[in-house]
Amino acid sequence: MGAVGNIKLRPEHATGWDAGIDQLAFKNRICLGLTSFQNSFKNLIDFDFHEGYVNIGKARMQGVEISVESQPLEAAEFKAAYTRLRAQNLPSGTTLLRRPEDKFSADIYLRVFNYFDASVSFLYVGKRTDRDFTSIPYQTTTLPAYALLNAAFSASLSQSLVLYMRLDNILGTQYEAIWGYGTIGFSIHAGIRMAIKT
Repeated sequence: MGAVGNIKLRPEHATGWDAGIDQLAFKNRICLGLTSFQNSFKNLIDFDFHEGYVNIGKARMQGVEISVESQPLEAAEFKAAYTRLRAQNLPSGTTLLRRPEDKFSADIYLRVFNYFDASVSFLYVGKRTDRDFTSIPYQTTTLPAYALLNAAFSASLSQSLVLYMRLDNILGTQYEAIWGYGTIGFSIHAGIRMAIKT
């Protein structure tokens, strides 16, 4: 059942470059960044349900990333980044699968009384092209954009005992990273970390 090995599969080869600039502002409390990048691939490995792993002759991914980092207080940090990406299969001119054009992330970290830690993270992933494997022949489809909100908390009761809790997908977003594969909704994870000296 399913695809078998491909004896003609070749290893990927990639070359890339990136160039950027960082600028401190507001008494070095904020760092602004701008980076441009490009990666060129030869024999990029992709997956086909019938043929298994196959090579794409040439592909290129290029884009720009804008970032900001700030530490307004010694116990507080903020980071955010936006990436605009263009990923192409050069022989066909089509967009590479599952590579979003737009991606944004933001993280906030706070430490209180050197005892309690809290962090909140936000992730936005733009729409992506994928394959609908239920159609014959395969048709391309578009995965919609989605946003995830996560949080984590921990409290140090002693040097060897920590209570923690993690909240994933707080918004209960329904999304697919790969077409046809569902992902978990809102979930809570909690526990105790204990260091035992031997």
